[in-house]
Amino acid sequence: MICILVHRKPALPGDPALTRSLPTRSPLPDARTRWWSALRMPFAVLLAIGSIAVQLPASAEEVYSDDLPDWIPSFAVGAGIYSRDVDGVAEGTILSGASVQSTQIKCTQTNPPSNRRQCEIFTKGSEAVDGFSLSLQGALLGPAWEDGPWRPRPFVQGGYGYPFKKRRVTSQGQKKDDFDSNFQEADIRVELIGDPQHFWWMGGGVAFQLPVETYPTWIKLGVNYIEDKEDAIGKVTQVIGLDVNNDEIPGSNQVSKGLRLSNIGPSIGVEAIVARFGPVAFGFSADFFVGFPVGSTKKRFVTEAPGFEPPPTGGPTFFKYDADSPWFFGNAGVRILWIGTLD
Repeated sequence: MICILVHRKPALPGDPALTRSLPTRSPLPDARTRWWSALRMPFAVLLAIGSIAVQLPASAEEVYSDDLPDWIPSFAVGAGIYSRDVDGVAEGTILSGASVQSTQIKCTQTNPPSNRRQCEIFTKGSEAVDGFSLSLQGALLGPAWEDGPWRPRPFVQGGYGYPFKKRRVTSQGQKKDDFDSNFQEADIRVELIGDPQHFWWMGGGVAFQLPVETYPTWIKLGVNYIEDKEDAIGKVTQVIGLDVNNDEIPGSNQVSKGLRLSNIGPSIGVEAIVARFGPVAFGFSADFFVGFPVGSTKKRFVTEAPGFEPPPTGGPTFFKYDADSPWFFGNAGVRILWIGTLD
């Protein structure tokens, strides 16, 4: 059984009115927290694999380190945690029916005066866009240097990851469910969201074989190219009219812009064979990747407000999404290796 613990951040402390009236910056997790977030899934998977390995059927044969072939291809299915810190800004002007006493968004009288208020949008923040992912991996171990320390082997590797979580980078205004609860407030909600789509990597390095007679185990040091596809989503929600009961009707507009983020960085991993059945061996692997961005990491775009009936609604909201921080990925999985017929 694999047990995953989920840690939720506590709410920001401080006076509620002050917190609503000023742009807030989400607290960034420190480096230790981000590294542990990326490593805890591999540790959990390794623990589960270890508990299964000790119960392998009697038909499983041991694999001896001296009997391995020169070339060892393998395939793995794994799970892991990814993380990247993202900075975001949203800024603009939207017309609203709010009172000038609105506490969450600053609104002023239009010129010439009307029943609309001119509301100034400004929010900035930083957030770790992170979450759980599944992965498929392939690798090839080359011939060992028998006279070298720990029998080093060259290797190449590659993989594909599919993430499952999106994160809100920054936001301002009431939640949509709270619209119509206070007629002095500007019923406007502006959000910048990071939505990872997929990532892949390829690279190579040197694998050092530990000096053990059975259960061949390697420590793998590598360098990789990683490409991460993310969507930056700018969303504006506001009241667009009233229904027959004079209840407010919310409407939303959102714009999504894709980023293709290139990264280069090191990796460290461990791979072990626990048993074989004829030419096929089974084992586990765990890897930790760090990617440093190269090339463009920013995306700027605008989202129009959904607006009143009739318009006008004021200008658009400008969004800026910046993913210039290192990318972390910890991954572990079950590995199938082809070792042929051993003599």
